[in-house]
Amino acid sequence: MTKLKNNQYISFYMEKEAFLHQFESSLANNDKRLFAKTIYDLPADVIVGFTKEEFSRIVYISHQFSSQKMDRLVNTLGNKGQFFLKRASNEIDKINSCLLSKFYYSLFISLCGNNKERLKSALGNNAGVCLMLAEMGIDSRENLETAIRLCGDAMEIFPITSGYYTAALVNGYTAIQILSKMGIDSRENLETTIRFYMNVKGNFPKKSTSYADVLIKEGDARIKLAEMGIDSKENLETSIHLYDNARKNFPEKSINYADTLMKEGNTRIKLAEMGIDSINNLETAIRLYMEGREIFPKTSTEYVRLLFNEGTARHALAENGIDSKENLETAVRIFGDAREYFPKTSVDYAFSLINEGNARQILAEMGIDNRENLETAVHLYGEARKIVTKTSTEYAHSLMSEGSARQRLADMGIDSKENLETAIRFYIDSREIFPKTSSEYASSLTNEGNARLKLADMGIDSRENLEASVRLSCDARRIFPKTSASYAGALMNEGNARQILAEMGIDSRKNLETSIRFYKEARETFPKTSIDYARSLVAEGSARQTLALTGTNIKENLETVITLCCDSRNILSPISIDYAHALTNEGSARQTLALMGIDSKENLETAISLYGDAREIFTKTSASYALALMNEGAARQRLADMGIDNRENLETSVNLYGNAREIFTKTSADYARALMNEGNARKTLSEMGINSKDNFEKSKELYLQSISILEELGDGWAYSISLLNFNNLLKENFYKTGEKKYLEEWEKSLGDIEEKIKDRDIRYKELLLARIYEIRASLFEFEEDIGVSNAALEYYKAYEISHNVFYKFMKDFCQARIVKPSIFCKLVSDWKEIEKEGIFLDYYDYAVFECHLENALKSTINEEDELKLAVEKLREIRDRTQIKIIKDRVSAYIHLLQALIDCFNKDSYREAAENVKEGCKIFREYGDKQGQQMCEIFHNAVVRERDPDAWQEIIRNREFSSNFYSLLCEYSDRKRANLGFYRFDQVHEMLGAVSKDIEQVKDISTRTESKVDEIKSDLEDIKDKIDYVTISLKPGIKEEVEISVGAEYLGTGAKHIITISLQDISYSELKEDLEKIAGNRINRLSDIPPKLANTIKAYLLRHGKENILEKLA
Repeated sequence: MTKLKNNQYISFYMEKEAFLHQFESSLANNDKRLFAKTIYDLPADVIVGFTKEEFSRIVYISHQFSSQKMDRLVNTLGNKGQFFLKRASNEIDKINSCLLSKFYYSLFISLCGNNKERLKSALGNNAGVCLMLAEMGIDSRENLETAIRLCGDAMEIFPITSGYYTAALVNGYTAIQILSKMGIDSRENLETTIRFYMNVKGNFPKKSTSYADVLIKEGDARIKLAEMGIDSKENLETSIHLYDNARKNFPEKSINYADTLMKEGNTRIKLAEMGIDSINNLETAIRLYMEGREIFPKTSTEYVRLLFNEGTARHALAENGIDSKENLETAVRIFGDAREYFPKTSVDYAFSLINEGNARQILAEMGIDNRENLETAVHLYGEARKIVTKTSTEYAHSLMSEGSARQRLADMGIDSKENLETAIRFYIDSREIFPKTSSEYASSLTNEGNARLKLADMGIDSRENLEASVRLSCDARRIFPKTSASYAGALMNEGNARQILAEMGIDSRKNLETSIRFYKEARETFPKTSIDYARSLVAEGSARQTLALTGTNIKENLETVITLCCDSRNILSPISIDYAHALTNEGSARQTLALMGIDSKENLETAISLYGDAREIFTKTSASYALALMNEGAARQRLADMGIDNRENLETSVNLYGNAREIFTKTSADYARALMNEGNARKTLSEMGINSKDNFEKSKELYLQSISILEELGDGWAYSISLLNFNNLLKENFYKTGEKKYLEEWEKSLGDIEEKIKDRDIRYKELLLARIYEIRASLFEFEEDIGVSNAALEYYKAYEISHNVFYKFMKDFCQARIVKPSIFCKLVSDWKEIEKEGIFLDYYDYAVFECHLENALKSTINEEDELKLAVEKLREIRDRTQIKIIKDRVSAYIHLLQALIDCFNKDSYREAAENVKEGCKIFREYGDKQGQQMCEIFHNAVVRERDPDAWQEIIRNREFSSNFYSLLCEYSDRKRANLGFYRFDQVHEMLGAVSKDIEQVKDISTRTESKVDEIKSDLEDIKDKIDYVTISLKPGIKEEVEISVGAEYLGTGAKHIITISLQDISYSELKEDLEKIAGNRINRLSDIPPKLANTIKAYLLRHGKENILEKLA
């Protein structure tokens, strides 16, 4: 059997190819006989088997013979076309009969050319055949379009009053209606329909009902064009005129009369929605609906539809601020009344539930019994779904409506996450029912995008939800006509999602500029007096404000925001949520202008007033209410910064932020911003001395909570600001206290922030990285030379990324601290012309101080003057700086320089010792180990003022690389030399007084003189004459031990002492060891505790004292 079928197919294919070849030959040879013979010989199965392309080719070939006389063939084609049409009409092998009829009629029409007489019946008949094929689902679009074309050709040929014209009109209109329902070439089809009706009107008396019917049908077609955004105003106004004229031909109490009332009312609502004479059109629509209800039976679907439409019109009037509460409550009552006429299980009953729910949603949006109305609406939609089938569009509409109600409940802060996630699920479910090319399907996409935008705003999978929202809006726009309000709404939704992405630091400028473009494009569709037009103004203002915050045309954008908000409020109802948003947006713009110093006090006070007015409109549990609280808090902080009612404004701000947090979801970006803003206010209160410790600790806690939330959300905007605020808090407390624990707390609290942000798209990344490098540099500066060298590298990294010249100066400053010989004077010269203030000026002036010391070291002539200038510069820095570590350092050096002057110029050792003690105390307080060690060596020399060895010890400790210590060494060397000569003169006088006859005394004086010479030339030579070594705890200073090498010589006090610092070991670790040796003199390392012995041993080996180590073995 299979083989037989295959053979049959091969035979059929070969036969068809042979006929096609004959057609081509006839064309090539212009052989009309061959063409006609081929037509006569064609079997029915071959004709039915032609593809669309083959069929079109045969029709084309036939047209080439239309100028030749082929009457017999033409008559045959006409007869066969009519024969198979009759068979199809009688349901005899309908599909094949239609295909054969279409084939013969198509060739007939092609061969007839412009012979109108012959075409009379064929055009209409062939159109009828095409309609039948389309209705059977065979190449529907192609056949319907062919039918429309054929009917159009027929109407061009036949008189308007002829039956052929009427038949063509009816068939053409039928084809158009079917195509319109399929959504295929709607504009072209509708415009053709309108031409049909405009042509046919003349066939009927103007007072006839037939004339009125044509007017109504033209009006219906024009409304469809208007709904597509095509000449909407003109088409709608023409439709009203058509319905009004049609009504004149019907009796006033007739159903047709009432039908025109309803149609005109519906059209006026559409005009009102476009902002065209809205109030007048809505009030007229309500009057028309009420008049229509007087005619339609109360149990009719038309009556109920009029009730619904009146409810819609009253809702729209309410939105325009006309008796809002009364109109909406009337609408609710009307929908309730409508249900009285329907069985409780009917679709109409379900419709009334849905429409009442919609009215209650609008009441809630106006702030009237918000929660009650929305929760009732949710219940009504649920009840409606119990009635309608789960695959019906009514079921899908109830899902969509409930999704909207749940979104509004979420806006009020009622089970926000649960309601939004349920709404999203409902929108997705509704799309399983709506056709994928329908406006309802597209609307569900935009609604889901809107719900996801709100979830993102709550901090729930923010980036993922926002990017999904953008994608959904884009998909919706592919479905909506580009001139429709729905398309404009999808633009608005995508613009809103892009705004929030920008606020998170994701492609900020690109997303904001795209948003602004979308809002402007949307306004080209919205009527200029419509609510949607006003909303687009507010939305653009919001985007421009954020764009201004990125530094783009700041003043221009902010002033545009104020204009846009004012323009929107001229359109909006003064009790609407949108009006409140316009108030808050203007307030925010004024706040930013105030920050720029533009009419600051006036703009801030106006902003506070605007936020207060907005809160009178917003629901007290809504996110919008919370944002208004936050914004007022921020404005009051700015006033406090300007010195206006500081404490009152700051404490009010703290309360406002706390109240806002009670409303926001705890994982949302807004909650994190409220934390951050409260942290800012408490930080300022702490700096003012108001509960300083508590406010500081609370501020720190708030910043860290904020950073944690924003980091989890992937936020790139507020996250960086929160990090910078925390950085400022720590840095300012470091400046204030000088305690490095505040700098260490940065990484202790946050981990490696550089690693976390380096690959993230965040705002102020360069500034933030520079601050991180600055903190590291400041910590390195607490260390010795290698630390200062590392600090220079960190400062340079900060300069490279931020281009802040202060960081470049600090790099040069750190290098100057460790380079020998000193280069501070070069540093001062290089940076002299650069403008400086604050900490920059403090460090520069400190370099000037070092330069004076540098000059003092170079010249003894101007030495005293340079020292005086150095002290003056230090006092200038001390009296000006607000940074404790700088104030402490300069204060310490003021004491040390004064000690230097007292000790070496005035011989005022007691005053010098006190000054050194004060300097040492300061160095100890802020942990400068080198400063402490230097002070202690200096103090030891001052206390042992006549001991050259004490001054020699200063000279030996050359590891202190500073200009001051170099100067101290130089002075100490002079002091040591003077003391040496003084002692030599004493010994010489004593020897002259002793009798020259006493040989023993002579020997002693000779030896003494010899020893004194040795002391003068090099006290270090004592170590070559070691008799014994003792170890003892240095009197009065527990962080050092002394090693005495040899005995004191001849009562001169001259002996070799090695002092070992124990500063690197904590005192608590050595406490017991030190107590064991206190007051004892020890000759062997084995006689002291091991830890202390190892410290002494390591020191002696490090300084090449192996010979002493041998004595202690």
